[in-house]
Amino acid sequence: MAEEGGGARIKRRVSAGALLAVATGGGMLFALWKFAAHVPRFPAGVRLIGIGGACLLLVWGAKQSVLSITGRASRGSLNRHRVFLPREGMVHLTIMIVLFVGAMLGGSNMLLLVFAMMAGPFIMNGWITFTLLKWTDVRRSLPERAMAGETISVEIVLENRKRWLAAWLMAVKDHISDRRHELLAGVMFTRVPPRQERATTYQLRLMERGRYVLGPMELSTRFPLGLVERGRVFERSDEILIHPRIGRLTQEWQRESRQLADIVQCRATRAGVFEDEFHRIREYRPGDNPRAIHWRSSARRAELMVREYHPDRDHHLAVFLDLWTPASATPEALLRVERAVSFVATVCLDHFRRSRDARLQVVCSGEADTEWECETGFAVVDSLLDMLAVVQAGSAEGLGACVGRWRERCFSQTRMLLVTTRQQTSDEFSGLLESLAPSLEGGQPLQVIESDRATIESYCCFEDAARVRAR
Repeated sequence: MAEEGGGARIKRRVSAGALLAVATGGGMLFALWKFAAHVPRFPAGVRLIGIGGACLLLVWGAKQSVLSITGRASRGSLNRHRVFLPREGMVHLTIMIVLFVGAMLGGSNMLLLVFAMMAGPFIMNGWITFTLLKWTDVRRSLPERAMAGETISVEIVLENRKRWLAAWLMAVKDHISDRRHELLAGVMFTRVPPRQERATTYQLRLMERGRYVLGPMELSTRFPLGLVERGRVFERSDEILIHPRIGRLTQEWQRESRQLADIVQCRATRAGVFEDEFHRIREYRPGDNPRAIHWRSSARRAELMVREYHPDRDHHLAVFLDLWTPASATPEALLRVERAVSFVATVCLDHFRRSRDARLQVVCSGEADTEWECETGFAVVDSLLDMLAVVQAGSAEGLGACVGRWRERCFSQTRMLLVTTRQQTSDEFSGLLESLAPSLEGGQPLQVIESDRATIESYCCFEDAARVRAR
């Protein structure tokens, strides 16, 4: 199971090609030194070519070793087939080199025979691993969306297309990354029969929202001796959107919401005497407003009929999300951003549940400006959460302009909510209010929520691994 913050990190290993280049270059220089008496028989150009080739192999091998250790090695098409030496293989190769050098220096045929006996299994292991990787294929299956903190199951399928040979001890490593993290998940297949496929799953738990990329996948094996590890890279990438966490609004938030909704002055545009929602036409009763009489129905029924209205408590909601962070964001500033996004997602989902015909508008400003608007309904929940999953914090300089454009098409009965990461006692917050003042002048009251921990916890409660999604 790979978990963000505590999952398996990518291990840096030196490829067998780099080690082989270093060993070959060193061996050539050793041979030129050992047989210096015979070197003068060769032309000067041949000697220079030999020395230059040995130095190039040494430099290239050392460079590739450093890049592998630092994690800067290329993942291009030339590296789709990789060879690594595990610790056991490096010890085995070291002993082989010592035996070879000793045999050459001492002229011992016995040491040279032992070297040949050790080289046989080493070469055989490399050939078998290469054969096992031929005619194999790996693919994955995963959901398109999940919530932060939710356990995700990723299915890995290994297909063996060989006719006669089974695939033994095949390890699949899956790379997972986003803008700030890089994780590694792995599964093991003990045996895949010829012309068959096997499937297994690993569990992934990502604690931060965002767009994560899965891939590439690396299939590797050390079978049978474990001296050589050969791998094959499959450049297949999939994406998964991690939505912000959804909490549960507290009673204090519900109470303040009702109080603010009562203050909002509804200016309904529908025709009728009242500003409430039309319910039905019924018989006239003593005390009914004569202006509510429906004359056409009264003439048809030969008795007075009146329109009956029920109070309409569905108010439109406009949410302004201010994701401001300083140039050098601190961990506390990043936590404020995540709390603000999760709180806005919770408020919007609660508005979806409680309202029927009201509109929801979300204006977000951070690294970029984003506007989202639609009629309420559970069918659009995913599109809203997709937008909140990828918004990033930044200078938030365009919030005033976004609110100005929103004001041109807003409804008079819209309730307005501002969720900001700025401290209300700071100069940045005062500047924000000054930029919003021209757009909000003469409108409905603006409710301001600061995304500090105490304020958010008083309005919203987040449960671990909770999932609230309307389908």
